[in-house]
Formats: sequence, structure tokens, C-alpha cells
Amino acid sequence: LAMSAINAMKVSRRVWSNALELRNEMADTNLDSYAMNELDDEDKVRKQLSFILDNKLPQLQWRCYQSKLHRGKLLEVLISVMKCEGVDVGAKPAVILLCASALAILQSEHLAFQAAMTLYSRFKLGQYFCEGQASSRNPRLQHDSKLVWDRLQFCQPCIADAFSRHACEDLFFKLMAVWLPSLFISVMDQNQQPLEAFLPLLNRVVEASVLEDAGDSVMDQNQQPLEAFLPLLNRVVEASVLEDARRCKCQPSCCLSKRRKFDVRESLRVVAFCVLTQQQGVFLKVQSRSQMEKVVDRLSMHVPVNDELLVQIDNEIHRLKTVDLPGTLDTPLSWLAKVVRLN
Repeated sequence: LAMSAINAMKVSRRVWSNALELRNEMADTNLDSYAMNELDDEDKVRKQLSFILDNKLPQLQWRCYQSKLHRGKLLEVLISVMKCEGVDVGAKPAVILLCASALAILQSEHLAFQAAMTLYSRFKLGQYFCEGQASSRNPRLQHDSKLVWDRLQFCQPCIADAFSRHACEDLFFKLMAVWLPSLFISVMDQNQQPLEAFLPLLNRVVEASVLEDAGDSVMDQNQQPLEAFLPLLNRVVEASVLEDARRCKCQPSCCLSKRRKFDVRESLRVVAFCVLTQQQGVFLKVQSRSQMEKVVDRLSMHVPVNDELLVQIDNEIHRLKTVDLPGTLDTPLSWLAKVVRLN
């Protein structure tokens, strides 16, 4: 690897370790505990997985996997993932690419397993695979893709029109089915862009996984009795009848940054929106469905990463982290959350 790529890998290793709170001693315990579990027909599964790693995954572009030794290490991580989440999950290309990236960056099977499982859990990637292979027909993936489409129609209607003009909406959902489940790892192409140029995008996806999920519970009866917590919960219920002043009046649903609830995959959808925005010029040149098919196929394999894209992602993620939106009122839930933090 060139010195620039080595330095970029070091930065990524630090970003992943901090954002995912990776600890060697914890990782050792987690991987070893699953490694001891039994897997039905494990020898057969290993052979099939080895064949996939050796022949069927062209996106596995990390140079370390040219070595059979490193593919063997990746195999052990994937076997542990299968024992943790099921054979079907561990064999999916998106999960293989996630584990491969984690192992290449962290250079430790134990840390790679911990990192992959943490991202899998935080982004709730299992929901993308709950009804078979991730595709545009998966209900949860369709839902997330529709949210990106809605924001595109509102904020960048010219891009949405480029798809609609040639009846290519299905191609948009096909593109999201590639980007979202793989956390954009599937669009890393080192033949078109060096590793050090792509890693900052991946780092931002990992850092965005830290954003608080609105579904996380703060009630802990081990630290506080139930009767002490219930008054706060009652106030949340009472506040729910207040009107949300941030609801968008331009369309029936709320804008992406104005919805009351926040889920961590919102950050993933923000990245997708930013990538689409940066490709605006490409979409506007499309004159037919066949041309759009070529554009979608190209963006399914490679997404160019530049400073403008990274700055836009940083700005959009910052908006997600900000409770107060200029010129608007807090929702009851965000106001109560602020009270809890201040106290």
C-alpha cells in the first residue's frame, strides 16, 4: 500500500475504534463465545463460504484478501457471524463486505467481529434481510428508500424528475437496495478511486451510527424505582397532544429533518441523499431509460467521493445532531429530552 493509504487506514482504525467503542478484552470474549457454538453442517457451510470468497465476490477489493491466509481469517469471522445471526445472514454479500472491511481496517478477527456486529445492530440491518435477500421488494428497505425519495422530491425535485421522466422510479429503488444494506461498502472501487479517497465516506457512516436512537430506553429500574420514573413518562404522553410546529406545510409527510422521531438509519439515508445530490449533473443528462440503467449500474459499483460530498454529509449529519432548529419550536419530546440532559 502507498503511504497515503496506510495513513488513511490508521485514521479509519482510530475512527472505528472510538465510534464503536471497541475493546480487545471484550472482543476476545465475544468472538470466542460464538466460535464455540455448533453450526449445522459446518464443514459444508465452510466449503460454500470459501468458494464465495475465492470466486464469487468481485467487490472484495481489499488487497489483503489476495492472500489465502487473510481470506481464512475472514472466513472465521463470518462463521462466528453465522453462529450469532444465522447462516443466511452471514452469507449475504452485504454482510461479507462489512466483515471484510472491518477486518482489513482493524487487522484483528476479534475486533472485526465486534465492529461488524455493532454496526449490524445499530443500523438494524437485520430488518433489511428479514424477508430473504435484500432487494427493493423488502418492506423495510422499501420504506427507507421511499423516505430518501420523498426528500429528493422536496429538496432536489430535478433529480426525482429525471427518474420519473423516463419511468425509472424502479431503478432508484434498485440503487437504494445496493447502497443501504451494504453501508455503501459495495460501491468502493479501487480501480477507479484510491482507497484513501473512499475511506472518509465509510468513516462518516460508522461515526453516524453513534447518533442516539429515539427508541432507546432510559428507564432503568436498577438505578431508580418505577414510581420515580413514571411521572416523566406521563408528561411525555400529555405533551403528545401538542401540535408539532415543525411539520412541513409543503407536503403531507414531514421533511426528513422535521420528523419527531429519529432512528439511526436516518443518518444512512442522509448519506444516500448527499450522494444523489452530488450526482445531479449526471442524472440531468439522462435522455432515456436505457441511459438511466447505465447510470444506475455504474453507481451500483462505484460512487465518486470528493471533498464537496464529505462536507455536505458533515453538514447534514450535524443538522441531525442539533436539537434546536432555527426559527422553529421544539417538539414536546425533544423539549423533554433537553430537560433530562440539562438535569
